[in-house]
Amino acid sequence: MLDFITIFPRVRLTGLALRLSLATMFRVLILFTRPWAVRDRRSSAFMGVGAFNLVRRSAFAKTRGLEWLKMETGDDVALGRMMKVSGAPCEVFLGGEAVHLEFYPSYGVMMRAVEKNGASAPAVALFAACGGLVLLELGFVAGWALGGGWAVGTTVVAVLGPALNLLVGRWLGFPTSTCPLAALGVLPFGFVMVRSAALALLRGGVIWRDTFYPTKTVAEGRRMFGSPSTDPVSKQ
Repeated sequence: MLDFITIFPRVRLTGLALRLSLATMFRVLILFTRPWAVRDRRSSAFMGVGAFNLVRRSAFAKTRGLEWLKMETGDDVALGRMMKVSGAPCEVFLGGEAVHLEFYPSYGVMMRAVEKNGASAPAVALFAACGGLVLLELGFVAGWALGGGWAVGTTVVAVLGPALNLLVGRWLGFPTSTCPLAALGVLPFGFVMVRSAALALLRGGVIWRDTFYPTKTVAEGRRMFGSPSTDPVSKQ
């Protein structure tokens, strides 16, 4: 018997920049959360998708509830973590045509929506993560220039990117026409993340839910990361 179900929707996308950005975002998210392992109660893998989360009331009552999640900018994914750590049996499904939506109508809308994530981690960490992702995805350019083992290694990474995008795209029902351009996806995706971190740094916080929240407040409310042993979610 399952206590928590989340469903990946089929997403309608328009515009090259948006397709590339979301393809990269979902590839990184899936590799990080490992949705295929969520059903394994021995695994630490967790997942939640805002488009569809279904929770058994009796299982939810064993957690700290929405109050614990209220300042987490990625509250949908954090809900999955909360349920998993509480011991609830969890599962991830694909929605196909039964659950589908337009994630963002344009790249500009995505850019503004992601602003709230600028305080989800220290700015330096976000800058470093985006820089590392760009180097990893586009490093084949330098690798080919250096030749030898560098060329081989970076070419392997360059091939893996489109292959992973193709697998993720087919699994989620995303358009796969941009898969050959997977490496370029880190540029528009990295830009929105760097922009959100820079704005949070300049403003001293983020504008979210039409309210300004200081970076310290958002940082204290982070729930998606952390060790269950030091950050328990159970009321007990």
